[in-house]
Amino acid sequence: MPQPPFPLLQITASFLQMQSATSQLQGLANALAEDDETTFLFFLSQQRNPLPAANIPDIAFQLSTWDQRACFEYIRFWPKEIIRLHTALQFPDVVRMDNCLVKDGKTVLTMLLCRLSRPTKYFDLVPIFGREHSAINRFVLFALEWIYDSWKHLLGWDTQRLTPHRLEGFARVLQDVGCPLTNCCGFVDGM
Repeated sequence: MPQPPFPLLQITASFLQMQSATSQLQGLANALAEDDETTFLFFLSQQRNPLPAANIPDIAFQLSTWDQRACFEYIRFWPKEIIRLHTALQFPDVVRMDNCLVKDGKTVLTMLLCRLSRPTKYFDLVPIFGREHSAINRFVLFALEWIYDSWKHLLGWDTQRLTPHRLEGFARVLQDVGCPLTNCCGFVDGM
């Protein structure tokens, strides 16, 4: 008798997995229908977590020991610029979260800069900072909120310095250096 083709084996394996999942769901439905808390808790305890545990490296990130070129390539800031930014923003030296997570301020600011430098998932930052992705997420959100709360007064339109006459002057200067736009007075990235 000829061997069954490989796709048939995959279909069979998938079918057996579906049967197993169906029987698990039936067991859960029976436990719920019987309103038996003990059976329900036992059923839940038998379930396995479908996601494997994260592989978190045993490292303690230090900005001072990070390769300068790698730092610039990865987050577009040199380490000394991150230190200057930390000082200029008056960012806290130590960040203590409400769930007892503690990290130095420069590392938290570096986490934020890494996250904002390019489309990055928090999982991508785990090997760099040696923290679980959920902890990195909390630190990044803290940094965003802290910077916004501390410096939001600078986000308003400055009517004293940004007058229509001055904006027209900015647009003229840009045209003089070859900008094809006639109504552009600046660029978001600072040009």
